[in-house]
Amino acid sequence: MSESELDFLKRQILHKFEFIDVLNIPIDIRTKAFEICHDIDEFDTPFVALALGLEAKIWSGDKKLMEGLKRKGLGICMDTKLMTKFRAENQK
Repeated sequence: MSESELDFLKRQILHKFEFIDVLNIPIDIRTKAFEICHDIDEFDTPFVALALGLEAKIWSGDKKLMEGLKRKGLGICMDTKLMTKFRAENQK
């Protein structure tokens, strides 16, 4: 594959994504996310902060994160099985 073909494919894929700088998430939400994640996996803090800030779900296969958030009463994670079911129900 040529470099121009690779660049084209990259643009085709990336134009469907919106990248958000973690610094654009309010500090109080980032702090809350860190307090939630510090004993699960602090590297997941930006994802949890974004989900909290956007009132959105996290699509993940990270069992440690999913179980840790569930233990804390946060049902903000969806695995692929649940995401597939959700999409099927909402395409009707």
